[in-house]
Amino acid sequence: MEIIAVSHVPFTPEVGTPYHLPIALGKRCSVTVITPVLSLTQWRRAARAAQGQPVRVIAPVCPTGARVLPRRWRDAFRARWTQLAVARTLRKRAARPDVIWAFFTETALWLDSQTRAGVFCYHRLDDFRAMDPPKAELDEQLMRRADWNFVVTPTLIDPQCMRPNSWVCLPNGVATELFAKAQAPTTAIPQEIARIPTPRIGYIGAIHPDWVDVELILALAQATPQWSWVIIGPKIRWELPKNLPSNLHFLGARPYSALPNYLKGLDVCVIPFRDNPISRGASPLKLYEYLAAGKAVVSVPYFHDLHQFGDLALTARAVDEWRDALSAALVDAHCPKRVDQRMQSVAEHSWEARAERVLQVLRRSL
Repeated sequence: MEIIAVSHVPFTPEVGTPYHLPIALGKRCSVTVITPVLSLTQWRRAARAAQGQPVRVIAPVCPTGARVLPRRWRDAFRARWTQLAVARTLRKRAARPDVIWAFFTETALWLDSQTRAGVFCYHRLDDFRAMDPPKAELDEQLMRRADWNFVVTPTLIDPQCMRPNSWVCLPNGVATELFAKAQAPTTAIPQEIARIPTPRIGYIGAIHPDWVDVELILALAQATPQWSWVIIGPKIRWELPKNLPSNLHFLGARPYSALPNYLKGLDVCVIPFRDNPISRGASPLKLYEYLAAGKAVVSVPYFHDLHQFGDLALTARAVDEWRDALSAALVDAHCPKRVDQRMQSVAEHSWEARAERVLQVLRRSL
């Protein structure tokens, strides 16, 4: 079986599913990944991320990433540049691919028109209509074209879809072996974490104001001066306010491979997302990663994924609820039995298990 995965993000582990799922599939069949146009820096990162992986990566490169162009021309230029690069690379191919695996990009529709693959799949990772309303039509086109619509949560199933039997729920997964290192005796806690007073409440992920309730984080840090709050991840369209609480520590982005080290230094991990359509259409990778690291979890209650984990992931809404849930989570945060329960709870949610689920569907189609 040959799969061409057409991604809307660069090929690096930090982007999550568009990186990890193709690699898991590549261990079982032939997989080519097509990325959007990358800057030279992004291309180098993608090349390093692809080394030793069982996939072929086509990453069109433009030295500036087309940022010098006016915004109204940028998307069209990048799309055309990608098409030309893909056409050059695939020109010698005689056979059509068995599967086009489309993420949120119009390049997948263009490639389908050129190759007429046996099966077209759309992997709907988020509520893109809520995230990017101007591109709602692209989301609709991909859903209408797809033979199979894979969604990370049932809330993304569109009842208006012309093919009601085309939906497959495929939640996000986790690199279980990597995150299990957080419990290994040989895993070192970084000094920048070790010198922060305990207990440490941590969040790992991008800080985007459309997703993360930054006001809630600030309120919680102010309400719990006896705890240290540690935020690890890049800031996107958001800047640190002045007069931060002294117990709130923003460390910035850290390498994906080092996350188990940082997780080892945390006592409880949190998912403080906003209550909006974007969050309700999400399957947070960090939930699986926290549990795979054996960490106690407190989250907002808006995710479908939470139901399967019971009291291994506590939920809260208001500041008082959060304070109570965090206090409860700290009680057994390092209990060996509970740590093992958390790690075992995501054992069946590895990327390899997700890839096998995909292949079961595709084999029936082909």
